[in-house]
Amino acid sequence: MDFHFPIRRPDKTPFTDANELYQALEREVGGYYLLGANGFWHGGIHISDRSAPHCVLDDALCCMADGEVVAYRLNEDYRESTFGEGASSKKLKYSNSFCLIRHEYRSPANPEEGANHGKQNTLTFYSLYMHLLPYNHYQSSERLRPSYWQGKARGTAHRRLPLYNAPLNQAEGEPAGPRIGKLELCVSSVVEFDSQEVVTLRIGDQRHRMVQCTLVSGGCWGPESVPPTFWTIVDDSFLRWETVTPTVFNRVVSANTRIKAGDPIGYLGQIENIRSEEGETDSRYQVHLEIFTADADVRDFLQNAAGLKTGKQYLHLPNGTVLRKQAPSAESITLTRPHALELSKTPLVQDGGEDCYAVRVIENDQPVTGLLMKADAHIITQHDWEKLGFQIVEEQNPMADGFLDVEAMPPFFRDLFAKLDTNRDGTLSADELTAGLRNPALRDQWAKLVAHHPTEWQEKAASPKWRRLDELFEGIPKALKHEKQRIDNFVFWDELPATVGLHSGLVYHFHPIAFIEAISTPQEPELIAVAGSQHDGSPGNKMMFIGQAVRELALFMRNKPGLARTLVVFTPLYNEAMLSAARESASLYGANFVEVESAQQLINYLNYGKDRRRYPIEHLSFFSHGVPHRIAFGYQLSDDFRMSLDLLSYKKISPLAFSTIAQVDSYACRTGVGNRSDFPGEDFVQLLPQTNESLAQLLANHLKLKVRAFIRRSEYKYTWGSREERNLAKLCGLASSQAPSSEWCQRWSALRNEREKFEKEIGSAYQIIGALGQVVSGDSPIGLPDGYFDFYPK
Repeated sequence: MDFHFPIRRPDKTPFTDANELYQALEREVGGYYLLGANGFWHGGIHISDRSAPHCVLDDALCCMADGEVVAYRLNEDYRESTFGEGASSKKLKYSNSFCLIRHEYRSPANPEEGANHGKQNTLTFYSLYMHLLPYNHYQSSERLRPSYWQGKARGTAHRRLPLYNAPLNQAEGEPAGPRIGKLELCVSSVVEFDSQEVVTLRIGDQRHRMVQCTLVSGGCWGPESVPPTFWTIVDDSFLRWETVTPTVFNRVVSANTRIKAGDPIGYLGQIENIRSEEGETDSRYQVHLEIFTADADVRDFLQNAAGLKTGKQYLHLPNGTVLRKQAPSAESITLTRPHALELSKTPLVQDGGEDCYAVRVIENDQPVTGLLMKADAHIITQHDWEKLGFQIVEEQNPMADGFLDVEAMPPFFRDLFAKLDTNRDGTLSADELTAGLRNPALRDQWAKLVAHHPTEWQEKAASPKWRRLDELFEGIPKALKHEKQRIDNFVFWDELPATVGLHSGLVYHFHPIAFIEAISTPQEPELIAVAGSQHDGSPGNKMMFIGQAVRELALFMRNKPGLARTLVVFTPLYNEAMLSAARESASLYGANFVEVESAQQLINYLNYGKDRRRYPIEHLSFFSHGVPHRIAFGYQLSDDFRMSLDLLSYKKISPLAFSTIAQVDSYACRTGVGNRSDFPGEDFVQLLPQTNESLAQLLANHLKLKVRAFIRRSEYKYTWGSREERNLAKLCGLASSQAPSSEWCQRWSALRNEREKFEKEIGSAYQIIGALGQVVSGDSPIGLPDGYFDFYPK
């Protein structure tokens, strides 16, 4: 199951870090989770044009998880509410368009033997997107249209469509009707149908979405005529839905449309609000987002009833944990509240001969540091929601007046409320919430509160739930009447069909951002070093590309030890003994080993070797021969061009395979040159590098990330050590002040012996640890700049 934050960055790349999204949302001045205007419960958050102006026109809101749209309401145009009466009355625009999605989460099964073997944590939850843009405002723009709208639809076949008679029973899960002979529509045929009539039917042991259609264009594969109407498969794998023209507006529509995380939901809708009894108004574009569940056993989910120990790991520090200071200090400090720290970001240090975690937390707005023995550490995982800080706050009366009574809340909530209530008046103003939730420690606690209270989308304004409004709006009758008018038009809960599964309005609300961050399977970026084949059979050069790629693995391991590493080797002209040595090197650095024989096989691994949504590439390094416009992994081999990444193949690499902070390094010759050598002399003298046309720049533009490359030739002469190091080794054992240390001499001697041993055994110098020195810029072509250069997307 995939997850996605509800908005993307302005450049349309997804947020991958919740803290970055929280920082973007700091521009909001209201619509906070849990506590809304006038002290009422608020089960969601607002995202407006203050923090996401690009979601007004340029980029749609995103579905937060794979699921099924179960209901929606689409305004044809903005609704209007009336403030005041007679000639002085005002019409204010708003949208009550919404989309409601049901999601079925099942954790991985517990793999451990014992009582919990095979158990899973499950949760049925819903996401709500309220105040979406009305339909008419899609008409004259390039805005993406959501796929869940129902109405007259058209689709284009991208494979042959088999034709069927109508089923005997048009209910979900029933058998499809019989085939109409062997009739099939040609690829690119266009059909029309009513999307509200789509049902899932069985064909053999498979299920397909099917509906009655008519032909718009195209025809049968063969001489037969197409019947006036027919049933066919409208799954994405058969048909590309082109347009859906909705036919129902301003009322709740029942649906059962599958939707994926990241799919477009709609755009921010405009809301005009009254600010005073005198009729002052303001206007903004916004969406109200919620995630909630009606599951009665939500506590089992929060407490990890399946006992899972897989997934992202955390160091759990319960209330009362004692941290000691580093020896020889005998001081210690006791934590006053629980904490959970990402294990991969918590350093492990030595103290007094013992492994200890170096802990840093915030308590009472002050940093607290200390050591915790590894042997005493309590490790939890992403499935231990309660230990990660998620706590339930209750509103048990389904007919409560909707007002959050702080004194009726548990102590942990009152303590948190007091920290936010800086003026100690017993209420939280919008300014206090704005300031308090910019404190990451307070925000983290607040966002992990799970609020059990009635939804605000069920009871109309006459209900006891809203009786507190009469007190709050006393003396401002026009504003009160206007507020109640809107409440009556916003609610929808009682119009939902029973199949949606929301029988009660009393549900558990989660902060949408905190929920998606916690439930998402964390990304595990991959770092890849690629070694090209080598036509040069001399012992010092034969395995220099592999040696440098292995050195890169060592750097990966040192700089980013928690990330996956992979060594990719072009195998032509390497014998099995050489490849075996390369595998041993990969194993030394905990890296996967992948063999390829062509550029297409490399591209296939980059794009599809792993699920790139979960395992995006964060660093990709090439070690190979090169010429302008070509990284030549098979230089001077018979399959040279089939093994090259060049102008014909670089666009086959998918930008979606990379993380948003990814980087590509090319250590091949002249990747940064865009001017091919039309004359022999230009291989050695070149005055116009035309870097904007180089493969490095083209890759940067295509992948939308930084690429580093040489403009000159690259030199691998330091792979097995420099001339200075060899001269220095001659001084080993001499009684000279210039002689290196005995440790250096012993290491050099061991590596030299290893290289010589490999040269005798496999025909090439090599050492398992990889290259000693880095690739450097060469001295030709003359006239081009020396160095290693950064190329950014243009």
